[in-house]
Amino acid sequence: MKLIALLSIVAISASGATVNKDCPMSGNPIKDGITYTISVCCNKCETKALKNLKETLKRVKDVTKCPFSNRKGIKQITIGFCCKSCLSDAKKQN
Repeated sequence: MKLIALLSIVAISASGATVNKDCPMSGNPIKDGITYTISVCCNKCETKALKNLKETLKRVKDVTKCPFSNRKGIKQITIGFCCKSCLSDAKKQN
């Protein structure tokens, strides 16, 4: 069952849609158009990133590089937020 849920998250990630329904900063439902896209280098790092988006956002130094390996990102993850304030807070952590 967990594998099916993870595969559906990966499919959403590959399509450019947001990977989350609730804001990683506040826990409120996300709103359309308030997103931040980061990159990861591989499936393993993508799985790590999706487990805890808030902690992943703290690790991002460059959105074109993987926050875990610092290698060039080849997969993009689009994270949704509930408001511009939360998006701004997430970017400030970098």
